[in-house]
Amino acid sequence: MDWREKWEMAARDEQSEYDSISLEQLIQRIENGWFGNYYALWRTVEARATLELVGWLLFDVLESKASYLHRYHCARALLNLMGETRFDPVHLSGNNPKLQQNLLVIEKELIKRLGPRLEQ
Repeated sequence: MDWREKWEMAARDEQSEYDSISLEQLIQRIENGWFGNYYALWRTVEARATLELVGWLLFDVLESKASYLHRYHCARALLNLMGETRFDPVHLSGNNPKLQQNLLVIEKELIKRLGPRLEQ
């Protein structure tokens, strides 16, 4: 088995693990910064959660110091939950001069749809 097959097998195993736990447990993992190694968390959250439930949480990840690839996959999930087509995930996660401006656009849209972010 080569490295790619091993990676894909491990990614499938991670996806199965996330698919088997509750949405509340998935949210708790995000809150604790436990994102996994294969980006499956974001696919599972996108498939099972609603924007109302995780919108601000996903936005918090985009503003965090999480690794680029986790922020990228998180951005994809958030954009899909929003039905947002003005941006690609890289526009909300990559190292570009308009990153903060793009995040501000998404933040304003979340405020319109969900109301202001609640203090924790």
